[in-house]
Amino acid sequence: MNRMTRTAMAGALAVALSLGAAAAPAVAAPKAAHAKVAHKHGKAAKAERLTPAERLLAKQVARKSAYLGRLAKANKVERLDDVVEAAVVKNIERDREQLAELKADVGDVRGKVVRRELRTFRPEVYHTIINQLRLAKGAEKALADVSAEGAEAQADTLAGLVELLMTYDAETKRAELRAAQRVLSEVTGALEELEDGEGADEGAETTQP
Repeated sequence: MNRMTRTAMAGALAVALSLGAAAAPAVAAPKAAHAKVAHKHGKAAKAERLTPAERLLAKQVARKSAYLGRLAKANKVERLDDVVEAAVVKNIERDREQLAELKADVGDVRGKVVRRELRTFRPEVYHTIINQLRLAKGAEKALADVSAEGAEAQADTLAGLVELLMTYDAETKRAELRAAQRVLSEVTGALEELEDGEGADEGAETTQP
């Protein structure tokens, strides 16, 4: 997923929210493929010629991939909405494919190049992504029970946010996660106000003679 596109999408959601307008669902651009180096040697021969530093680097890549593999089967992922779960698992699988290519490049390209690319993969960000998706879907369900004016606009904003979060992966930047959190916090705050206002209106109706 193109990072500038994702950041722009998050910003658009925040602007739409501040204006009280509905955010249009965004279509995610495909994630850029890792440039794979052509390999001329067999795996056994390559393993023998790797330096100790390169073998350590290959293990670091493998550990991140294994972490993602375990995460894809975690309960927190399985408890997500089916459509959301499928998107998260697909992103994890794509991350692992890129890591496999990166591991294959160890020994064929300079170690610092592989290390630089490896630093962009932060599997732990999925915990934030999954939590934001869970909260956003929960807020969507709550908004479905609110009939007050403004609920529809907030629901549209949430739909756009969920679509954006479903494109996030291990290369998502912290700034993108913070932007998504701001939108989520604003929407949940607006939801509380709408629910309070609706409750007050119902109370006033019951006290009328």
